[in-house]
Amino acid sequence: DKGGHSPYGHPFEEHSTPSFFDSLDDANRIPELYERSVQMSANRFQRLKEKLADVGILDETLLVFASDHGELLGESAYGGIYGHGRPIVPEVARVPVVFMGCGLPAGMEYERLTAGVDLAPTLLGALGRDTQPLDGCDLWNKSPPADRTPRCEFWLNKTVRGHSIPVY
Repeated sequence: DKGGHSPYGHPFEEHSTPSFFDSLDDANRIPELYERSVQMSANRFQRLKEKLADVGILDETLLVFASDHGELLGESAYGGIYGHGRPIVPEVARVPVVFMGCGLPAGMEYERLTAGVDLAPTLLGALGRDTQPLDGCDLWNKSPPADRTPRCEFWLNKTVRGHSIPVY
C-alpha cells in the first residue's frame, strides 16, 4: 500500500510526483492531502482485517501495518523540504508499526524503542523460526532491551581512486 507517499491523496495512476506538485495551487494543502493518504491506507488495512475476521481466520493470521519512513511536509524548521531523503529527523525516522491478529492482546504498546530492523526477526519468531544472525529484536518472544540506543544511519557509495566504497 502506498500509504503517505506522494502524490498525496491521489493514486499513482492519477498523478506522478512531479505532475502532482505541478498541479498544486496551494502548497499549504499538502499536510491535509498527506493525512488523507495515510487515512485511506489505514482504511484499506481495516477492511482487510474485517475480511479476515468475517471468514474466521483473523485469530490465526498475523497482520502487520508498517511504513518504511515518515515524510517532511514543508516544515519551516527543516527548510521547507518535501520528501523523506534528508534530513533524517523524527518526522522521517519515527513511524508506527502495528501487529494484530494471531490472538495478540488488543491495545498493548511497547514503552521501549522498537525499530524497523525488528520486523524480520519478529515475523520469523512468530513462525517459530530461527532469527539468527539477523539484527533486531524478536518482539514476538521477548521485549526490546531497556538500554537500547536509537540509531539513524546514512550510507552511500563513493568512488575513490576508481573503487566504490561505502561511506557513512
